[in-house]
Amino acid sequence: MLKIYLLCLTCFLLPVCFLITLEIYKTLKNHIVVYYSNNSNSLNSTQAYIRQKKWLTCIKILEKNIALQKKSTTKYYNILGFCYYYINEYQLSEYYYEQVLKQKPNNISILYKLAKVYLLNKKDKDAKNIYQKILKLDKNNNIAKKK
Repeated sequence: MLKIYLLCLTCFLLPVCFLITLEIYKTLKNHIVVYYSNNSNSLNSTQAYIRQKKWLTCIKILEKNIALQKKSTTKYYNILGFCYYYINEYQLSEYYYEQVLKQKPNNISILYKLAKVYLLNKKDKDAKNIYQKILKLDKNNNIAKKK
């Protein structure tokens, strides 16, 4: 009777232990990736994660680098806005695109991205103002003319 009990217990616990080990491995792998990514290769690694559509890993790497450097870089903010856009976190995407615009107020590409996010956040007036600003900077911009 004891042998049957131990056999049943082992058959139940073995898969549970395996699943727990897999989850621990995945978690540690993500933490190691974030820990070892430093500023010199972080942009390259984030580009690789973007191609693989691993948005959250990319976000973790960039936010950690921003926290460690204690300075803002427009490249990081631009990529963060892009990543948050693709995971449908439009409020955060808007925030990061606005951070880029504080440093580069006449960047048409960022203005266009911010206008798209404003439209998704139901801020039509703000989007219209952005499109008007784009037209002031580039009178031949067909995308802004259509909006």
